[in-house]
Amino acid sequence: MSLGHNFPRHNLVWLSAKGWQAAGAGLSADCVAILQRWQREDWPLVVRRVDADADIAIGDDEICLGIALPPDAQGRKLRLPIKAPRAEIRLTREPLELVDVLPTAPLHWQGALRAMTAEIRAQGLDLRVYGSLALQTLTRQAYLRDTSDIDILFRPANRLQLEQGMALLARHAACLPLDGEVLLGRDNAVAWKEWLQCMAEGGQRVLVKQLRGVQLQRVDGLLEALDALAAIDKNIP
Repeated sequence: MSLGHNFPRHNLVWLSAKGWQAAGAGLSADCVAILQRWQREDWPLVVRRVDADADIAIGDDEICLGIALPPDAQGRKLRLPIKAPRAEIRLTREPLELVDVLPTAPLHWQGALRAMTAEIRAQGLDLRVYGSLALQTLTRQAYLRDTSDIDILFRPANRLQLEQGMALLARHAACLPLDGEVLLGRDNAVAWKEWLQCMAEGGQRVLVKQLRGVQLQRVDGLLEALDALAAIDKNIP
């Protein structure tokens, strides 16, 4: 784990004691109790989008985080949006790798996940896991239901990796309930199933999630953003 200044969506965050206190300011007693349990267990919070319906103001010195609780008996999922001072972030790490979630994945997924993990390693791709399977691994609570998906965050380094990763996801989605996003550039997340459909149909625009909003963007602009990031990474010693 490392502490940095960049906090992309889906990253995991641990707060200082002051950070937990600040996060609970103004919340109901029930919500504060949830925060206190997360603090006691040293479970991470998840970086989320600064969305309009969060009902909280956010400053440049703050970060939007969230807690997703396991489903209740009726299958309802409570999500608690909070904010915390950036200065009180104690640790942060990227989303889990597939190998991290294998021990807690259901048995009927494990064979296919192991095969997928081996293929990812062989091709040098960066695919991460977020959502219910990741949270179950991190907390050992029962997040997964019979209808749960496996949320994958695919971060290609260039266009070749984009093509390889899309083919891999499409192939393994035939035997695993895969879902999730592909990151094109630093802050352009597209549902990878939508990207595949758009490429197959020759579409021009896709819906893009960014840290501070959601908007339709042109496909060629997103590919240019990926190329720009690849050029930067190539020049980093």
